[in-house]
Amino acid sequence: MLEGSTTRVIIHLDLDCFYAQVEQRRLQIPDGQPVAVQQWGPHVDTLGENRKPGQPFDRTHQKAILRRYRVASREIFAILGSVVSIIEKASIDEAFMDVTDMAKERLAQTTAFSSDFCQDSANHDTKVFGIDSEDNNDEDATDKDDSLQAFPLTDNERLLCIGAEISREIRHAVYSKLGYTCSTGIAGNKLLAKLASPLNKPNGQVVVASRFVTDLMKILPMRKIRGLGGKLGKQLESIYSSLDSGVSEQGEGAEETFKKLTAHTFLQHCGLAELTKHVGQETAAYVHRICQGNDDNEPVEEKKVQLKMFSCVKQFDQRSGSALVRVEQLEYWVRLLCEEVVVRCEDERIENKRFPSQLTIQFIRAKPGEKSRTYKLGIAQDTTVDELYTAAMNVMRLHLDSMFPMSTLIMNAKNFHDLDSQAVTTISSFFTRTAEQATQRMEEEIKQFAAKRDRDRSPTRKSNKQKISAFFGPSSSICNGDDTEATIITPSVSATAHSDSGIEATSTCTETASTSDHFCDECKRVVSEPRAEHADFHFALKLNQTQRNEAMASAGASRKKGPLDAFLRR
Repeated sequence: MLEGSTTRVIIHLDLDCFYAQVEQRRLQIPDGQPVAVQQWGPHVDTLGENRKPGQPFDRTHQKAILRRYRVASREIFAILGSVVSIIEKASIDEAFMDVTDMAKERLAQTTAFSSDFCQDSANHDTKVFGIDSEDNNDEDATDKDDSLQAFPLTDNERLLCIGAEISREIRHAVYSKLGYTCSTGIAGNKLLAKLASPLNKPNGQVVVASRFVTDLMKILPMRKIRGLGGKLGKQLESIYSSLDSGVSEQGEGAEETFKKLTAHTFLQHCGLAELTKHVGQETAAYVHRICQGNDDNEPVEEKKVQLKMFSCVKQFDQRSGSALVRVEQLEYWVRLLCEEVVVRCEDERIENKRFPSQLTIQFIRAKPGEKSRTYKLGIAQDTTVDELYTAAMNVMRLHLDSMFPMSTLIMNAKNFHDLDSQAVTTISSFFTRTAEQATQRMEEEIKQFAAKRDRDRSPTRKSNKQKISAFFGPSSSICNGDDTEATIITPSVSATAHSDSGIEATSTCTETASTSDHFCDECKRVVSEPRAEHADFHFALKLNQTQRNEAMASAGASRKKGPLDAFLRR
């Protein structure tokens, strides 16, 4: 049996020098030849114009080309998805994978398991942290019991060994199909796997068992722990310096001390109670936990988190005098950004089945204290680069007097909507609205019919009719006898007469009815209105119910898969 129900096997995969590998593959640079991808500011791998020999780069006419890296990342994650079902994309070249179920299934099928994992030649690319003497920098490393050097000793550790086998298979699949090498960390949680993956680069992997976690936290700088490299990390370093009289908060010596400060050393000087005084109970508990290698079993988020927006940016170095000052320069860069926006929108449409409903163009002047200015643009799925460029320049030309010199130019895409759900919602809502409108029209007509019937039966109405009849004289179609039948004109609904506004009511159908009271089988009561008029009332109610059912059936049919769905998926 395993030592706990929460036992997990987590792999963190990190591509080795991802950008350089992409360029090596694109340019067909032989293996073993050094490759460097130049970077300045936020730009990676710039594309320059054709230059004559000896001509320097003109960085004011270059723009980072990042699409090839996104495409490469997409290819890599497609391979990962073919091997593992639970994947979390941590970045363009990083992924967390939960292979617990795969490892348990393989372990159940294994009849014998050797305890000399590290000595097996098949594991030459795998390093078990804590077994190799290089990992143990403390003075007590030589005093450890030799039995601790055996691996694996428990079912948990055997699971990690199988996780290492799965990790090797994944790395081999990526290399054999795409030619990229990657390094991995295998541990019981995401925090430890992330810390382990860079320890055997390049093209290697590291296993961290629970009995060696303390040793790992003794040698890793606290800044390398996820979540402790930013403002919180600075705050913790300040707390540490206040507790250790030999450490100053400023100067080169302090910076070197903080770079080497390990999580284990920090906890030795600042326990949970002391931490709580400085950062509060919740933050103190979080820091104390992760400094011990415990991330509270943070799950591998299988669901992909979509970006709320993306930006295409070009910054101009003010120190070199490359800020934009002319309309011609602006036109050049606006077109380049429009090209990138259109390409990335198309990527989002194909890869994530979504599209932005709003674009903005933004600029910042190259003057101290200047705030950015933003203007809205529209975009459709069939918008071309030329159309977007024209729209953007039309907006920018309205502000030429207030934009130069320009230090930053940005185009943002945001307010993404899901294309599939939008199509289904639109069609289904169309049928729903049609059904509701038809029902409302029919109910309104019935109300009007009933109101007219009540008015016709009222004493005032009859008195008025008698006065009008007396004025014009007796009618041949109306008899004054109480026991005779009268030929009356009553509204009647035609079952075949339809129009765009609903069911047409006709008033040309002549009925013969008795004015005496009668028992209605449908109402289960005695009614005093003419029999034919009351029958028409029930006919209208039945017709209303029939049309309501037909409308609801049409709305339901629209939600079933069929030719319409196939058309919408194109």
